[in-house]
Amino acid sequence: MHLRKVSALQMQITILIADRLSTITHADTIHVLEQGRIVDSGGHDGPLDRKGLYDAICRQQIGESNQVQCRGEALASGGKT
Repeated sequence: MHLRKVSALQMQITILIADRLSTITHADTIHVLEQGRIVDSGGHDGPLDRKGLYDAICRQQIGESNQVQCRGEALASGGKT
């Protein structure tokens, strides 16, 4: 079942572990782990705005030149426009 459909039910807590940001961009809360510790938390835009590890992963996955695509549907579609 698609993550959006599962979260729309709002009847359970779903824990996802992902290395591809396109998997988690629509999650209510994202916890960014580094060496086993939470280093950032929030919705997709929160950690992205703080220019930390989450932002670095986003830039790495879609490419430095397309950094603006970390926001919105470009990332959700796997970085393709």
